[in-house]
Amino acid sequence: MSESAPTIGVLGIQGSYTYAAGRHFSPESGPDEIMSYPNFTELVGAVKAGDVDAAALPVLNSISRLIENPVLALYRSTAFATEQAVMQIDHHILAHPELESYEDITSVHSKPEIFDQCSVTLNNALGHANRVPESDSATSARLVAKSNDPTRVALGSRESAEVYGLKVLNDGPIANNPYNQTKFWKIEAEPREVGGSQITPVVLDVPHRGGALAMALMELKSGEWAEEWMNLEDIGVISVPESTEDDAWADTKHIYLEIGAGNDDGYLKSAIRRIEQRPDTSVHVLGSFAVGGEIPS
Repeated sequence: MSESAPTIGVLGIQGSYTYAAGRHFSPESGPDEIMSYPNFTELVGAVKAGDVDAAALPVLNSISRLIENPVLALYRSTAFATEQAVMQIDHHILAHPELESYEDITSVHSKPEIFDQCSVTLNNALGHANRVPESDSATSARLVAKSNDPTRVALGSRESAEVYGLKVLNDGPIANNPYNQTKFWKIEAEPREVGGSQITPVVLDVPHRGGALAMALMELKSGEWAEEWMNLEDIGVISVPESTEDDAWADTKHIYLEIGAGNDDGYLKSAIRRIEQRPDTSVHVLGSFAVGGEIPS
C-alpha cells in the first residue's frame, strides 16, 4: 500500500459509479491508490487482508432497492461499514461516435442492475437490441469503445463517455424514475468512533417458522425506551440463491434492517441480546456510521 496516501478498493474501473464513490470516501487517494477489483467478495476480502485501507460498496438503490451481492460479501466477512453517502445516479446511453441511428444498435452492455433501473427506456427505444450483462458500467463503456463497433452501446456515466471517447445519445434521464439514487458505504477493517445521529445496518437471520420474524422485530420495539431510541430507517429481504447447497442458509430468512442508533448504543445492544436468545436467531452487525453525506454526480 502507498505510504503517501490511503488506498481504497472499488468495483470496476474509472468511470464507474463505485469508482466515483471511492474518490469521495478517500479524497487524498490518487489514481495509483484507487484499486480496482472484479467482484465484491475480493473487494471486501482485500480490506480484511490489509491490501487496501478501505473500500466503497454500493448497497441500496432507490429504484431496484437492496443490492444483494455487496451486502452478502460484507455479511460473510468481519469488515465494517464506517461511513455512508448517497449519489444521484444519471445513466446515459454511450455510443461509438459513428453511430447514426437507434435502429442500428444490436446490443446494449451494462450491469444487470442498470438494465432494471432503465427498463422502460430499454423496452421502448432499444427493445430490438440484445442486453449483455457486464461486471460494471465503466467496463461496458470501455468494451464498446475498444470494439470499434458502432452497433454496440453501453449504459453508464457521462464520465465514462469522456474517459473512453464515446458520445452520449440521450438528452434526458433514461432511468425509470429520475429520482435514482444509490447509497454507498465506506468499508474498513475495524469500527471507528462516530459522533452525532447514527445508523447501524444489520442482517437479522430468523427461521422459517410462523411468527419468528414478528417476534424478533418486537424486541426492537419492546420497553419504554423503544419509542425514543429505536427506529427502522429501512428494511429489505436478502433472497436465497437457487444454487445454494447450504441447507441452513436456505431454511433461514435473512432480513436487512437499518436501525436508527449507533452500534455502541446500550439500548440497541440489549435488543440484540434479547433477539439472539430466541431459537435459531442471530444478528450480524454490518457497520455503524453517521447520518448524511452526498457524493457529487
